[in-house]
Amino acid sequence: MRVTASELDNANLLRHCPTLFQAEVPKESDVRVCCIDERLTAVRLVRRPDGVTQILDIRRDNMNGVEHSRIPVPTEVAEQLRGLLHSYGLRFAAVDFVISREGAWTFLEVNPNGQWAWLDQVGVADVAGDLLWAMTK
Repeated sequence: MRVTASELDNANLLRHCPTLFQAEVPKESDVRVCCIDERLTAVRLVRRPDGVTQILDIRRDNMNGVEHSRIPVPTEVAEQLRGLLHSYGLRFAAVDFVISREGAWTFLEVNPNGQWAWLDQVGVADVAGDLLWAMTK
């Protein structure tokens, strides 16, 4: 949900509500990266109803109309992701990013128990196969 400055005029009303505000990044697309040990599966998520502008929250409307495609993770981002998982002692995480219109990857959040099956169901990933691979290590 987009929040404007005028909506924060009574910010003291939020003191009893857990609230997280995040800067809006003008984006080209959203990305979900499933990290399993050293394997990274990145899927670009695009929904532009006007044909130009990515919507604010792709999760709206049960992700109807979202286009999915595999993309490579930039080397620097991949190294940082692997370091993040290692620092938390995680073997799996679903990590969300946005890619700006200029191509920069912006980290949003790490989900140590994040959803992934829908990526397999739409046919752009094999996260289940990667999880089976990790179980044999």
